[in-house]
Order: sequence, then C-alpha cells, then structure tokens
Amino acid sequence: MKISTKGRYGLQLMVEIAYLSEGEKTVSVSTLAEHLGVGEKYVEQIIASLNKAHYIRSKRGPKGGYLLAAHPNSITVGMILRCLEKSMALSDCVGDGGESPCQRKDRCVTVSVWRKMKAAMDNVMDSITIYDLVQQQKEMDAGRLYLEEGSRSDC
Repeated sequence: MKISTKGRYGLQLMVEIAYLSEGEKTVSVSTLAEHLGVGEKYVEQIIASLNKAHYIRSKRGPKGGYLLAAHPNSITVGMILRCLEKSMALSDCVGDGGESPCQRKDRCVTVSVWRKMKAAMDNVMDSITIYDLVQQQKEMDAGRLYLEEGSRSDC
C-alpha cells in the first residue's frame, strides 16, 4: 500500500492547523497552501473531505478560516488517512476491515501474513495523534532555532 499525496498532505494539513490555531484562532486556506507548498484548490479539496468527516470546522467572517473540530489528542493519524485514502488494504487478499475476500482464504497460508501486517500498521496509525505530531514539530522548530542562534557570530 502506498499513501497518496492527498493522504500525506491531509495529515500535514491537520498538523499545521493544530500548530497554527491556538484557542479559537483560525488558519486560512492561503496560509495552509503556502505552508504545504501546494495550490489553494488542492487544499480546498482536502479540507472538504476533512470537514465532511467532522475533523475540522470552519469559521466565517473577516478572521475566518479553519480549526480542528476536536482536541488534537483525540484525532489519530489512522483516522485522517482512512478518511482521505480510498483503501488502506495492503493486498487484494485482505480488505480494509482485515477480512479476506479471496476464495482461497481457507487454504492459503499467506493470508495470515497480510492480516498481521495490516493489524501492525493499524496499531501504529492509531497510536499516533495529531497532538503527538504537533509536539514533535515544536521540538524540531526549537532545535532549528537553537542551531540558527548558535551559528551567529556576535563578535
């Protein structure tokens, strides 16, 4: 299975919204597009899917934009990717729910491999929250700032 650009950008979009929208501060489509390095139309397509799934909400008006619909600690990577990806199946042998549509499943030993791999992948995706990713981003940004300040010469 390969995560599409929509899934990758959608996850990053959620992190950006959580990172930039403290309290009730909103994030505009243009800001998100700039931060992600993609077009506004593409951001709007992703937002439509996330809004429909109730992971983000919009606020209208002069200071309008988008914010998370719930605390970032309650939204997982798995939730976002399942919302944006057509399928999270690793192979045709095992569907998204872990069940095998294959007619040979009762006599095929490899089905158990695909089920275990799917379960492991789901476990990882469902154990990482948007909050976790925001904290990692803050640490990365703090490290980058420290390196930039340390490399300046004040002489």
